[in-house]
Amino acid sequence: MVFVIDSIKEFNEQSEALEAVLKKLAEIKRKNTAILRRYNGDTKFARVHKRIKEENERRKMTSATPIASEYDEDIVDVLNTIKRNIDSKVYDRNDILKKDAYFEQTVMKEIMDSMNSMNFSNSREDRSFIQFRVSREYLDQYNSYYMYA
Repeated sequence: MVFVIDSIKEFNEQSEALEAVLKKLAEIKRKNTAILRRYNGDTKFARVHKRIKEENERRKMTSATPIASEYDEDIVDVLNTIKRNIDSKVYDRNDILKKDAYFEQTVMKEIMDSMNSMNFSNSREDRSFIQFRVSREYLDQYNSYYMYA
């Protein structure tokens, strides 16, 4: 692709368009950094948080109940509780990640316990949504690390 500018007007238009894109990218980066900070730099949970927010936006359009809560702070609280509990289990027994099905059951139990103790609505669909994403994040990280070890 060749980028040829025929006039100053076209240059100015292209510059403005590029500047708009750069501003949008900077805003996305700022928001991602803010979410990441809420999970102490754990990208796994930042990604899960974003997927829950996206799903909650879809549900809002159909007036369906949000996953955990419609409020960011509630989502952060429940995910950080789940994170602490799962990290503790993984730290105590890192071989838990070698058995996908067992790990997924463990994650589901932690999700149920955390959501119940915090009095969040938690339909089976909601728990499965979170469980699938949390489990995949841990297992993908584990498999990518040990694939080269």
